[in-house]
Amino acid sequence: MGIRPPVLNSETVKANVGCGNIYIHITEHDGIKPYELFGNLGKGSQCGRVTVSAIGKLASYALRSGYSPEKIMKTLMGETCDRYDGAPNQCRSCADAFGRAIAHALGKVESDLFTPTKDK
Repeated sequence: MGIRPPVLNSETVKANVGCGNIYIHITEHDGIKPYELFGNLGKGSQCGRVTVSAIGKLASYALRSGYSPEKIMKTLMGETCDRYDGAPNQCRSCADAFGRAIAHALGKVESDLFTPTKDK
């Protein structure tokens, strides 16, 4: 797995989920994208924020350990939350948003579900 560099390039995308907006930070390192994923839930419960953090940590650990991003993507995409209302511009869940963020990072989809944000 190696030592994580102190600074990484990243892209942040914003998507709508049942609880509000989710911001997913996609990092890259040595041409590997995605290298890590971090998420923040704009509004929502403490439980929701903890779940988003945990999904990002587990996905990042798997990516840095050599797991296929495609397998992680397929595992997360399609998971549906009870707050999903079927809106065409809404991800099915926070897990689905992470899966779609991986697909976006791999260039597999140009999703209208994501709004690029400017990292500060």
